[in-house]
Amino acid sequence: MLIEYPLTKRRMLPLLAQEIIYMCVTMKTFEEAENNQEKNILSPSNPILDEIHAVSSVLKAKTAWMSTEAIRESRRMMGGHGFSAYSKMGALYSNNDVNNTWEGENNVLIQQTTKYILQNLQKSMKGKEVKSPLLKFFN
Repeated sequence: MLIEYPLTKRRMLPLLAQEIIYMCVTMKTFEEAENNQEKNILSPSNPILDEIHAVSSVLKAKTAWMSTEAIRESRRMMGGHGFSAYSKMGALYSNNDVNNTWEGENNVLIQQTTKYILQNLQKSMKGKEVKSPLLKFFN
């Protein structure tokens, strides 16, 4: 099998490890969003709304970039077969590529998350307490 080659492992296992981490964070974030549905999650006064938006924005951008890279890397490892229509890698790449701009361009989503982080850093530097409702999941 192709995955048994050391170079293949070196190229693909870091991407797989990232995917597992992103999947766990995504599941916890969605779980918290669902738990807050009854508390009117879209209310501007809901303290978790900004944090869920920041986390989901960065997750969307990072997972879209990572999946594009994984498909690209897989296609390259297959050599000429990866570019053949029979492998369907071209269709997979084309279908996935839209995720880099779907529901917001990834660089803009990263900027939104950065803004949230910088606002909290500014609060912290002024001596204000910064609460993270999602932090309880990652301790």
